[in-house]
Amino acid sequence: MQSDLPNQTRDQTLLSLACKHLNNNFNSLEEIETVNISGMSNVTYIISSKKEPSNKVVIRFFESKAADFATEASIFRQMGKRGWGPKEIESTDVYRVEEYIDGRPLTMFELRNPFIAKTAMEMICETNYDEKLNKLIKQLKTPNHNFSQDFVSDSDNGWFNRYMRDVRPQLLQADFTNFPRALEIFNVFESIVRDKDQFIKEYEGLYPSNENVLFSHNDIQENNIMVWNQDKTQLTLIDFEYSSLNFRGYDIASYINETAIDYAHPVVPKFKLYEEFFDSIIEEKEIDLYLGYYLKKYHQIMSQKIEEYEYKGQLDKLLEKELPILRDEVLRCILLQHLIWSFWTLIMMPIEDLKKCENFYLEYGYQRLQMYIKYKDQFLGLASKQ
Repeated sequence: MQSDLPNQTRDQTLLSLACKHLNNNFNSLEEIETVNISGMSNVTYIISSKKEPSNKVVIRFFESKAADFATEASIFRQMGKRGWGPKEIESTDVYRVEEYIDGRPLTMFELRNPFIAKTAMEMICETNYDEKLNKLIKQLKTPNHNFSQDFVSDSDNGWFNRYMRDVRPQLLQADFTNFPRALEIFNVFESIVRDKDQFIKEYEGLYPSNENVLFSHNDIQENNIMVWNQDKTQLTLIDFEYSSLNFRGYDIASYINETAIDYAHPVVPKFKLYEEFFDSIIEEKEIDLYLGYYLKKYHQIMSQKIEEYEYKGQLDKLLEKELPILRDEVLRCILLQHLIWSFWTLIMMPIEDLKKCENFYLEYGYQRLQMYIKYKDQFLGLASKQ
């Protein structure tokens, strides 16, 4: 993501924070090693002194037009206090200075590794069912909110409603004469939102019937899972700006979707979606592998937490009952995800970017929407058989 801050302001802030937190009176940025590790929702740097490269901090600028950074800040502090993530050093409404974790983001291909998938599913389950996080998110937001449902039900900030109110009118007035690719993509979006009521009805029809609603990260992807350099078995979730309550299957669906999207792809538009990887997800044996890891961790948590837990000592019975239910939830959430993130790209995209032939936001949104269109009937057909 490109910073919305003027370069001079950003550079002055980086220099000031480097002097303060690296304990050095730097005269210019030339004395500082600055590594840009920005994702799609924020602008982030690792900074260190060129003379003392081992002393590092992370500086994150909050610039997403779609994220809830007030909520994210509270969750970030909670995770840091418990040793589940980096600690906050300093924070304002514009930026946060964080403890540096000696690690790196996973790659898309690592997400498909069975050991990493198992560890990630267990981590997701622990996060979903964590009592403190569930209590905190209900205090920060309305107790009955739901990230997936807010997409269409929140008239002010829901991403679908923001697209219809703020973005679509501009696109309807845009001159696409010299931009046939942008027009092609806009027409696909227009074909599904022209009848707004029908779109909302179809979207709400995707909701899982078994509404297990829990704390959710909501943006599980390769850049938001860190692996520690000193312990390759330790994973850490970062970037909680989209966290809220959501359907139980959503974070699992995120992980499954992201095993097929490479954000480190070197060729413009700087990502690659591997449809053939999604095809393998339809096979029950592969998706059930992920779900089994999650449910076994759930079984362990409930066995320790609840004295009268129904399935204590009966893992096989739990899997027999819950696996089909969870599979239905995840298949539906995979579809919800494709729609949600396709519209996210359009409210994030500067309208002037329509003129760019190789536009990340347009292409990403288009491909996510096409995945929804391609798999909708197939996934809902599988879900109906559960």
